[in-house]
Amino acid sequence: MKDNKIFNRIKNISVIVFILLYILITYISLRGEYLECEELGAQYIQNFWTNIKYKYSIMGISFFVIGIIMLLTNIGIKRGLKQFFENEKKEMPKLPNKSIIFIVAAIGSIIISNDLVEKVLLFASNVSFQKVDIIFGLDISYYMFIKPLIETIISYALKCLILISAYMAAYYIIVFNLYF
Repeated sequence: MKDNKIFNRIKNISVIVFILLYILITYISLRGEYLECEELGAQYIQNFWTNIKYKYSIMGISFFVIGIIMLLTNIGIKRGLKQFFENEKKEMPKLPNKSIIFIVAAIGSIIISNDLVEKVLLFASNVSFQKVDIIFGLDISYYMFIKPLIETIISYALKCLILISAYMAAYYIIVFNLYF
């Protein structure tokens, strides 16, 4: 019982430290970018706020999506492990799923938003070039603005699938080594 309280306290402290570190690093980074835009001229401050709006919107959406994917993955893992614990007649331990979900979703959303914001901003500023590709009959702007965003989203979906598979394998290996 005492070990469980210590583990919960360490888990809570690590999540709080993670959040505080993220806030501190974000503040320093944003303050530097703001001062840089201010040095360039007042007209660039509007661009700064537009970039921030898109970046944190993408970060929020990706945090939510990654969190849901991780939650569903952990539910599936728990169901898979339940059978092994029942066969061995052992009580299933409480695993740190919520903390793992939060930290993985936060780190994943930071990585995705940093890379994806450029593509989304290009997509948002889509204009027609009034020239058509002779092979596919598409406007050239498709290849400049839309296609890179689609490729990036597909790339992230594949990477997510690979990482979720590796996460599941690692989770099973760790639980089997600790409890069996």
